[in-house]
Amino acid sequence: MKPDLIILHGALGTKQQFGRFIELLEPFFNIHTLDFIGHGMEPPTSSFGIGTFADQLAEFITIKELHKPVVFGYSMGGYVALFLEASRPGSLGKIFTLATKYEWNPESSKKEAGYLQIDVMKEKVPKYLDYLKKLHGDQWQNTVNQTREMMLRMGSAPELSEERLKNVQIDCLISVGEWDRMVSAQETQQLASSIPNARFEIWSEMEHPIEKVDAKIITEKLTSFLLN
Repeated sequence: MKPDLIILHGALGTKQQFGRFIELLEPFFNIHTLDFIGHGMEPPTSSFGIGTFADQLAEFITIKELHKPVVFGYSMGGYVALFLEASRPGSLGKIFTLATKYEWNPESSKKEAGYLQIDVMKEKVPKYLDYLKKLHGDQWQNTVNQTREMMLRMGSAPELSEERLKNVQIDCLISVGEWDRMVSAQETQQLASSIPNARFEIWSEMEHPIEKVDAKIITEKLTSFLLN
């Protein structure tokens, strides 16, 4: 019987981005995906955050009647999975994170949120805005604005402290790409060291955007870690 695997997208992302991963992973897992509140086809909301997404994930697990599913959490998706397990130990089986930013402080959050000013984005990254419109439809501006506000809140009050992470007793693989310009190897290693049963790995020549991640390499690592 194949284990249940939940794939969680990152900030400003949707489940649509994982088609090539799903194709490779389906022989090994029962795949489950969802759009976080305010993303993709989920209705817009006035505010969202890590706690809200973790509650949504917990409800999804209950509705689907999944027993300790394993999780592949990309970027923010990994943060949400770790937050859920830290808050409600025993919710998940194993967690594999890729490119999950751990270091949130006023300086780093201001820097990341600064990239999400719509007027600036229209001028500097118009093609990326077109991409966001395809992912999120008419609510794309709301998704961008709420993500920006969430990042600023996390800077003053990070959701995952070292103390909270001690509650995560399951096996975790915390990974990052060598060429990731948003998430450092140092903070990723620090995240892994804060979790009792976690290990850290870095993938050579891999960047942050999920579109540039080598799905074949990640599939091999996922199956090796999650199925053993």
